[in-house]
Amino acid sequence: MIGLGIRRRLRSVVERIRRSGPPPLDSVAVAPTIGDVVDHGAVERRLPGGWRVTREIVQFHGESLAEVLRLTDRAGFRITLKPTEMLEPTGSVELYTLASPFDARQRRETADSLAAALDSAVEIAAARQVQQSHAQSASRPSTDR
Repeated sequence: MIGLGIRRRLRSVVERIRRSGPPPLDSVAVAPTIGDVVDHGAVERRLPGGWRVTREIVQFHGESLAEVLRLTDRAGFRITLKPTEMLEPTGSVELYTLASPFDARQRRETADSLAAALDSAVEIAAARQVQQSHAQSASRPSTDR
């Protein structure tokens, strides 16, 4: 059984916690993220058909959680854009690709700016589209007799 002195001390601590309440959110700063500064519709219009743009929260090898921009085609090929500094989403951006869920993510480059990273991502997507159409035409049986 807990002694009377300990109970009083515990009750006092609990009352102080209740009175103090949660800290005010006034001191919390709001910072734009990559998903806030990118017009998803404008990026999708630059991509080949069948690509979509999303923002996701991911974790890279022991780093903190980060918001990234993800471009994905119908087959699951992914291009990930991750700002090198989370509080500077328009600054330098790392580009990663992932061909399938069974492959490892590959770091492609670090672009000087978000605009340059988006240009590179659109080029990668267009090259992927060309590669896919060549693979499809090579797999079709020949109609020559």
